[in-house]
Amino acid sequence: MILYLKQSMEPGNLLFHVMDELGHPCYQVFIKKHRFEKCVYIETMEQEKVAAIHCIGFSKMLRGRVLINGENRLTLLCSFAASEPLFKIKGQTWVFRGDVLLGNFDVVDVDRTVIFIHGKQWTPQVRNGYTLQIEQPEFVIESLCISVLIDAFASSGECTQTVAELN
Repeated sequence: MILYLKQSMEPGNLLFHVMDELGHPCYQVFIKKHRFEKCVYIETMEQEKVAAIHCIGFSKMLRGRVLINGENRLTLLCSFAASEPLFKIKGQTWVFRGDVLLGNFDVVDVDRTVIFIHGKQWTPQVRNGYTLQIEQPEFVIESLCISVLIDAFASSGECTQTVAELN
């Protein structure tokens, strides 16, 4: 299964449009900012919420807790305290492979099963966007959540206070 994430250029809380292989919209990604955290919501086009990501950013660290159907599924940790950024998935046996900051990476299980492949997309239809090739269909929403969090951070620092604070 392939999904395309296109960064929203519209004013407001919309972060990404998510389209299927044929270019049909299937999800929208919104952000709500609270005093100490930011919440990212993924909704179907019928406005049914499928996931929530609660982001807390500190000067050198980001934590995104992913809830699907109200259940805590995983936590994504991004640390910039070391010389090399560290991206870690807690709650699953998955690891990153590739260059997460440049947007070209895979998420694989410890047995080397590929969960999904993520890459930058520069076609005229998508422009500022990303391709998400999901190899394990049972993890569509989890894969989308990880990608949304990484892409929101990489594109504008939306899930943290500011990009400058993380560098």
